[in-house]
Amino acid sequence: MSLPTGRITAHGSAKLQLDGIVNNESYAIDNAHRGKPCKYRVRARFEPAAGRGERLTGRAWHSTFSR
Repeated sequence: MSLPTGRITAHGSAKLQLDGIVNNESYAIDNAHRGKPCKYRVRARFEPAAGRGERLTGRAWHSTFSR
């Protein structure tokens, strides 16, 4: 998976897009074949030392970030 792209606003909110390539078909949405491009969007909120995000497309996914 490549690094996410997007902008973080002055208030700490962000909408990010992650682009990558399927590595394991068992974990891919609809069992997409290995090597197939994939992408999804994430809504995130950042504070000075940490943040949280959730996936907006595909299956549920939540993440935490720390600095």
